[in-house]
Amino acid sequence: MHTIQTQPNQPLSARALGSCAAALCTLWLTLPSAAQPSSEQQPAASNQSSRRYEVNQTFDGRSFLKDNNVWVVNRQFADLFGMPAAFIDDVQGVAAAAFRIEDTSYQTCGMGGRADACYREQQCLLDLYFDEAKTPLPWATDIKSFWVPHYSSMRWLRSPDPKERPHGMLAVEPTPGVLRNEVLHSAVIPFADPTTKRQAIFTTNAKIEGGHSESVSGSMAIFGYTRNF
Repeated sequence: MHTIQTQPNQPLSARALGSCAAALCTLWLTLPSAAQPSSEQQPAASNQSSRRYEVNQTFDGRSFLKDNNVWVVNRQFADLFGMPAAFIDDVQGVAAAAFRIEDTSYQTCGMGGRADACYREQQCLLDLYFDEAKTPLPWATDIKSFWVPHYSSMRWLRSPDPKERPHGMLAVEPTPGVLRNEVLHSAVIPFADPTTKRQAIFTTNAKIEGGHSESVSGSMAIFGYTRNF
């Protein structure tokens, strides 16, 4: 598997987009990605009869880790990982998508002018799985896996002056020859336009109720990616 990026105007499905659109109104969407090999690339001993996902999510009297994602997957992905038929949909551009809302490890305080008036921040997370044999992505780096350490205590030690490190202490430097997108960017730079070498980003039209199908309402930060999963 590889982690890659699809075109912003390629819909996941009405069900998946509905979940994301509702959360995007108030929450931060991030996009880790991972890709899936084509059927031609799969080993002969495949997992077509696997029930690994369903087995892992079945209560047998012992404690287990409950999946909190809302999944939408194509049939090949479901067969490969033993996922229930209820997850299968006519997804486009991706092999699978998993949506969830997570609590962060920090709070926002100072509401209403009071230092002790706080609320816990939440994040919308969307994992996208791509089959690069069908949807090649414009990689800008040879790094196989990278994740932004959002739970690191380093975030509290960075300077409040954005000029000191404008992209953040935890941001990676672009690969030589790749130009950082100065307006819309994230700490991770896995993709770049093949011609201009400008950093490529994910955009969303989730908040746009009408207009052109490629109209953009905002960008989405990338938390991380894994290739050859």
